[in-house]
Amino acid sequence: MLKRYAEPDRIRWTGKAWEIKSALRALQRQKGGNARLKDLLPEMTLHASRLDGLRNR
Repeated sequence: MLKRYAEPDRIRWTGKAWEIKSALRALQRQKGGNARLKDLLPEMTLHASRLDGLRNR
């Protein structure tokens, strides 16, 4: 069972890998076949401060 949690600074999906992958594909189809992940997620989840930590890895 896929569960989606949204917080002001992050988004979290829990479930089996195939459920998450299927949900992401459905979102991608809604936005157009070539949509990127950052285009699918809400703007509020992509804060620059959180992305800085990811860039430094």
